[in-house]
Amino acid sequence: MDKEIVSCIPDIKYIKNKKLPSIFTSGEIKRIVSSIDCNSALGKRAYAMIMLLIKYGLRSGDVVNLKFEDIDWENKIIRISQNKTKRDIKILLLPEVGNAIIGCLFFVFITINYLCQIYLIDIKVVI
Repeated sequence: MDKEIVSCIPDIKYIKNKKLPSIFTSGEIKRIVSSIDCNSALGKRAYAMIMLLIKYGLRSGDVVNLKFEDIDWENKIIRISQNKTKRDIKILLLPEVGNAIIGCLFFVFITINYLCQIYLIDIKVVI
């Protein structure tokens, strides 16, 4: 490399931060959870997703990829194939997380039944 060009590049010293903010405080978490409107389908969905994130520390991609069949309701286990690490893990289904997921699913089930009645559609929904 041309020495003349190199001499024009300023010498920048990188100062490593001692502590990077990588987590929310409990107050911030409470504000996030309390801001969710659980009277709507999107609110119930958001609440279930937030509960998965804050109770287990899951990555957002793992929550988004979670499927109904990944939850073993009988044994209270959630199976997750971690997107980043490619590891399969099993975690205990906590009651508050299970209730949030059921609340979301129940709201969707009721909404689908209601729409089917309005539009006179006969669909069998199995949950």
